[in-house]
Amino acid sequence: MTDPRPSWPVTNLWAGVPVRDIWRSHARKPAKAVEELPPEELEARRRGDRGFAAMAQQARIDAELTIGQFVLPLRRSGSGATEADVNRIEGGKERATIEWVRYYADGTGTGFTVMFDVWDREAPGAEDRLTVAEARAMVARLLKAGVECPCCGIKCKERPQTLNPNLVRFVRWLVQNYRGEPLEIRQWQREHAEYGGDYAKTKHWGLTKRAPGKAPRWSPTLKGTKFVRAQVKVHKTAILWRNEVLRWEGKLLDIHELLKEKPEHGERGDGPHPTLPGVTRT
Repeated sequence: MTDPRPSWPVTNLWAGVPVRDIWRSHARKPAKAVEELPPEELEARRRGDRGFAAMAQQARIDAELTIGQFVLPLRRSGSGATEADVNRIEGGKERATIEWVRYYADGTGTGFTVMFDVWDREAPGAEDRLTVAEARAMVARLLKAGVECPCCGIKCKERPQTLNPNLVRFVRWLVQNYRGEPLEIRQWQREHAEYGGDYAKTKHWGLTKRAPGKAPRWSPTLKGTKFVRAQVKVHKTAILWRNEVLRWEGKLLDIHELLKEKPEHGERGDGPHPTLPGVTRT
């Protein structure tokens, strides 16, 4: 009986490793040589009639998952995936979407770039293959769940960064000690060695900025100064990708709420409220 899985030596262009070798590393049966396949069978696989479909099915079987078990977590995530979808994809009746490539990679433990390489090569025509721009857009769309970059194989996943009390105290220290010139912060590092290099993360909120040069010299921004004076609020959590802010999460908080301290002089400002004759503040 002919092995239904693809066995042509497709090369992963980004990793430099034959897809066949990676995919078959845990296969139950040894791979057949390409020469043993009839020309029409080899051509059918190259067209995509059996390539990705057989690969996806075998990966699921090797993971010892029934179709129902494979689809169950997808249903729970609200993806709308059904067993009928799996049957159509594994039967070669429907080309998988890029989301399904990720579903199979995550669900079976197969490398995403491995499955993507075969899937993309089976596009009906050159115009249907993903361009670099489309691959970047795809990665951006899947960042929240996490995905391997199809170009380099690196794991891509957004990460949350919280404006914690240690970061807030650094901004306050900068404002209190700033005299118009960027501050050499070795004193801060000596006094707060347990904080490590976390202080640099305050730049994500636009509260601080680093001066050019090798020495770590920092100064507060206007926003940082207003923040310390409780004149502006910021989001507690920034969602980052490649050290850039993708979006903000959580409600806006002022310095006192982030430090869980009571303001010294009312709810707003940097000093006591001015008093006027005949006016009583409650």
